[in-house]
Amino acid sequence: MWIIRTYIGTFRKFDDFGGRANRAEFRNFGIVPFVIQLCFPVIGALSPVGYLFENVFSLVPLVPAVSLVVRRLHDTGTNGWLVLPGLVPFLNFLILYLLFFYYSDPYDNGYGLPPDRQVKESVSAQKQV
Repeated sequence: MWIIRTYIGTFRKFDDFGGRANRAEFRNFGIVPFVIQLCFPVIGALSPVGYLFENVFSLVPLVPAVSLVVRRLHDTGTNGWLVLPGLVPFLNFLILYLLFFYYSDPYDNGYGLPPDRQVKESVSAQKQV
């Protein structure tokens, strides 16, 4: 269930192009649509409306995906604008692919605290209150 929670959490942060996203959040956002896309051919064979759902479902996560990619690039310590050359086919795809799965910067960088420390510090701040 934590995979679905992180997937929904990414949708809730669709307008947050600042901050950081770890590799687990990036990976989970790719797993859930993949599994759902496997079900669409069965639904499309049973109902003609299934193909409409497939097209809509492929467009809905577009903005949250771009937001997640920018936050993932921030987590590796690189600039989020690096996403723009990646939109041109074959120009920067390999570099972006390597950065997506690169280890997170364990220290504070210009984009904030690491995602793991953000959770720990917010919990400790709530305990102090």
